[in-house]
Amino acid sequence: MNFCGRLAGQSTNRTVVPDPSGICSTAAQTPFRPLKRGRHAEDAEQAQTPPPAVWSIYKLAAKQRWLGLVEATDEAAAIAKAAEQFRVPAMKLMAVKRR
Repeated sequence: MNFCGRLAGQSTNRTVVPDPSGICSTAAQTPFRPLKRGRHAEDAEQAQTPPPAVWSIYKLAAKQRWLGLVEATDEAAAIAKAAEQFRVPAMKLMAVKRR
């Protein structure tokens, strides 16, 4: 047995009893997960980032004024992009997600 309380050559996806000294107690509790490679890894990355949505941008003043449309993943990104595109301070903008 090695210092982690398991036989050398055993896979880490089995239940492992850690040694009494507790040196590898956290390593023994983590399950084995194979790395994703190839086409499946690309699919996983695409699933993590949502597709950009279309946001309507309004300038807030005494009256609300529609400025235009912006594509972004969330409201904060839409406001930041619109502030740069329409040259208006971000504090005066509001974004509403289109259906």
